[in-house]
Amino acid sequence: MVFSNGGTALRIEDDIQHLKSIPKRGTSAHLQLEYFRSLRKFGRSPREAIGDVTKWLRTSTEAGDFTARGGEPKAPPARQPLADPV
Repeated sequence: MVFSNGGTALRIEDDIQHLKSIPKRGTSAHLQLEYFRSLRKFGRSPREAIGDVTKWLRTSTEAGDFTARGGEPKAPPARQPLADPV
């Protein structure tokens, strides 16, 4: 591999390992679609599922880890009210 010696010198071993994992787990887009579809199977509406995926994407971006999802949903998350009651 081209980076095998240079990776250590450049201190990018973790980045190289991450790149090697992409063909096995897929890209962020693949993970988003997989998560969306699993949420739909558990009864979330398209709008709710997109909202859940958006929250996961934001949290994953902040954490720097797109594989952490807390596991597959075991049941639909509790429905949140759209607005606070007056």
